[in-house]
Amino acid sequence: VIAQGPVVLQRLQADRVLAGTSVPGSGSDAVHGVVIARAGNVLTVRGLRAERGAAQHFVRGLVEVTVGSGTVVRSRVDQRDLTEAALSVGALVTVRGTLDSSGEVDRLDATAARVQLHVSEAAGTVVSTAPLVVDLAYVNGVRPGAFDFAGTGIEAADDADPDAYEGDTTGLDTTGLAAGDVVRLRGLANAFGQAPPDFDALSLTDVATDVAVGALDVS
Repeated sequence: VIAQGPVVLQRLQADRVLAGTSVPGSGSDAVHGVVIARAGNVLTVRGLRAERGAAQHFVRGLVEVTVGSGTVVRSRVDQRDLTEAALSVGALVTVRGTLDSSGEVDRLDATAARVQLHVSEAAGTVVSTAPLVVDLAYVNGVRPGAFDFAGTGIEAADDADPDAYEGDTTGLDTTGLAAGDVVRLRGLANAFGQAPPDFDALSLTDVATDVAVGALDVS
């Protein structure tokens, strides 16, 4: 079910409701996950959830997604239609198309399908503040060692570096930030092949380190 309408006092006043086969993409396959690498028009997505028609299951492996000029990309941030160039390493996506699990690696053909680009979250320790550069701890819950940032930069030397990940904080208040602070950014990874910056931040949180929790598991 999809319900659309204004939210008033934490209640959705639905003026349009879609259900069953009227929902766009109903009956198609889909993968929801994080883009951990891109080579040409092939994205490697670390799957968080997959759908086959109406059925859902969790995916721990990788899915190779092929996109192209016919792929419709919609930003969930501002509902704009974008091109497939917006799908860069670190992006959180829901991809619809045809899922093929007959080979060693699951593949999804999205060359004539839809991709939803969701708000991403990146966190790390501040290296410098002007511009904001952080030593990444994770992007969308995935540790930096899982990513291959090749091709993200305008030149190879500009490819995103997890030890020096640059965020565009234009319009955000960075007063009081200092090297060593732990920050959390919400926004979108910059378009593929367009870094730096590596991440366009919509919000910035200076995480209070005095409430950070550590755990030790000994077996």
